[in-house]
Amino acid sequence: AAAGTQDAAVHVGAMLEVVLAAAIIGTSVALYPVLRRLAPGMALAYVALRLLEATVVLTGVVAILGVLGAGEFAPVFASLNAMAFTVGPGLICPINTVVIAIVLWRTGLVARWIPALGLVAAPVVFASNVAIMTGVYEQTHPLALLAAVPIFAWEISLAVTLVARGFRPLPAS
Repeated sequence: AAAGTQDAAVHVGAMLEVVLAAAIIGTSVALYPVLRRLAPGMALAYVALRLLEATVVLTGVVAILGVLGAGEFAPVFASLNAMAFTVGPGLICPINTVVIAIVLWRTGLVARWIPALGLVAAPVVFASNVAIMTGVYEQTHPLALLAAVPIFAWEISLAVTLVARGFRPLPAS
């Protein structure tokens, strides 16, 4: 029964990561038309980085599904999944955060504090994930969790603002 429960947990985790990858792609596709009108190059960079992030997340899904039935190799697959999470949401996400935060800052589509938060949060989470990759501390270390708070605040504040109010009016074309 324990192995079945563990397999079910792996499947649920894999499905949640697939949902994450779809949401990553969905946000870039949803924001692209607006961003393209104001900063075409940055909009394209944002979409490309989000696609790269989603691809890395899905690589982690393949790795975590490899844990099932892998026997003695299960820790290798689990480690690959952890590193995919560190690289995708940990290193690529901060870069695309900077890209969109710069566009939002320059255009004034949202209150200035939101892109300012993104510009502060991105280097913090990037540095933390570099520390994880280089063995300074583990993904579950309190510093890693603390470093994720600002980027979480950025993402939630941007999402809530866009859902509640939308963008500020676009400048006349």
